Amino acid sequence: MAYDFDAHTGVAFADLFAGVGGFAAALTPMGANHAYAVEIDKAAAAVYEANWRHRALGDVTKDASDAGVSVPAHDIITGGFPCQPFSKSGAQRGMEETRGTLFWHIEKIVRERKPTLVCLENVRNLAGPRHIHEWEVIIRELRAHGYQVSETPAIFSPHLIDPRFGGAPQVRERVFITATLVPEGHVADPEVAPVRLPADVFMEREWDLVSDLPMDRLTRNPWH
Repeated sequence: MAYDFDAHTGVAFADLFAGVGGFAAALTPMGANHAYAVEIDKAAAAVYEANWRHRALGDVTKDASDAGVSVPAHDIITGGFPCQPFSKSGAQRGMEETRGTLFWHIEKIVRERKPTLVCLENVRNLAGPRHIHEWEVIIRELRAHGYQVSETPAIFSPHLIDPRFGGAPQVRERVFITATLVPEGHVADPEVAPVRLPADVFMEREWDLVSDLPMDRLTRNPWH
């Protein structure tokens, strides 16, 4: 699933578990180029291709396996890896089930390609208390590969963000793991601070569903 890109035109990113392109929507306007995209769901991959003009249908377990890593070089790696094993609405088997082990394919790519920035996303529950062991494993592995990463989870939800920055009246807490490669010869700070957004990004008022989610008059009551 590799794509050619001109390394001189900007930063390149690998988009794992790409869905319909949430990370691509953030990175592309900033001038980042696609190096790779992969999504196993056919419908989501079709939407991704329509949105971003890059094929994404594929299986990351085949592109990053014990046989080797075929993912091309990139500067940023993103991944909203499957959350079902860690979600409160599921069986919460974590890394004891197959979907919960997909982080290890990310780890293979990171170890082989050494991107400058790693940005991963999952449900709030990944950071504990039920899955604190898995959280600690992820942090430990990233640090072992030379990355500076905070063990304090960065948790965001659309309802906390001002609509000017994409916020919406939806409670959907997600934890983000951001790790930065430490340049050779430098020592990572083990007490690195977690990611914090500027204060003006957050909502300073209550959501008003009438004004913040305007609806057409004809759709307010479908029976009239």
